[in-house]
Amino acid sequence: MTVQNKIPTEDNAYPRLAAGFAPFEGTGTGLLLWHYRGGPWEAAGDWAFGG
Repeated sequence: MTVQNKIPTEDNAYPRLAAGFAPFEGTGTGLLLWHYRGGPWEAAGDWAFGG
């Protein structure tokens, strides 16, 4: 999961988010792939995990 991407250092939310972070478990059921070519986002594919 992406929280922030390509932001100025002064806008970095990491210290604030890390202070309240609690580990958690999850299950990935598949993958969605997207392309960003200057906007808007373009769906590139989706794959369900087997088993």
